[in-house]
Amino acid sequence: MEVVGVRQIARTAVLLVLVVLAGLLLLVYFLQARTVTTAEGDEVEAQLSAASVAPRVAPTQPRVTPQPRAAAPEPPPATPAPPTVVREPVAEATSEGGATALGPYVATYNLGDIDFDMSFGIEAPGGDFLGECGLGMAETIGAGDVQRVTAFEVWLFDKTDIRTVSLVLASAHAHGDPALRAKLSSRGEVVLAERGANFAVKTSTLRLEGRVLDLAYGGGDGPAQSYFTSLSVELRPVLLSGGE
Repeated sequence: MEVVGVRQIARTAVLLVLVVLAGLLLLVYFLQARTVTTAEGDEVEAQLSAASVAPRVAPTQPRVTPQPRAAAPEPPPATPAPPTVVREPVAEATSEGGATALGPYVATYNLGDIDFDMSFGIEAPGGDFLGECGLGMAETIGAGDVQRVTAFEVWLFDKTDIRTVSLVLASAHAHGDPALRAKLSSRGEVVLAERGANFAVKTSTLRLEGRVLDLAYGGGDGPAQSYFTSLSVELRPVLLSGGE
């Protein structure tokens, strides 16, 4: 009887221990579950608090870059006016004793004009080409970069005569130097260039009448009155009639 009682007590003790252990396990599980739930709740609450505390950020508007303003179209370039053709002024033709004057023209030289040669076309009153006349360099003197002209040639071309006639306007030095004057005479009559001096050359149908309007000589270490610094000459072609 005593053995049976001890066994029952032992079984009862074991059951009690098991019940206590089961209870402890349940308590531990309950405590863990509560801890996790509390932590999650704290985290959510913290997030909600942070969201409520954080400043509200306005939605970012897309930045629009201003486009450069298109430049106004430039007006088309103005069309340049056609160049004006200036013809050498010609005096109205006049008749004198059966001859018709076709000028005058004025040829002007200034020191520094390189290879000076000025020419003029001669036309009849109706516009027909008759020939040409002009003034050009005949002889220079001295050395240097600037041409020093000591004599000029006045010439007349007649298209019907098919030849050119000329004379020489010489400086005082060239006119008075026998050797230089002889050299210049191969071009035609040598005339001393003086202010107001008249001269003329002639072909079968044309006569060129000339006059020295003005002149000036240069100085320096050369002979006196040996080269021109300026010369202005009037040329007046005349159309002859009847083989005058």
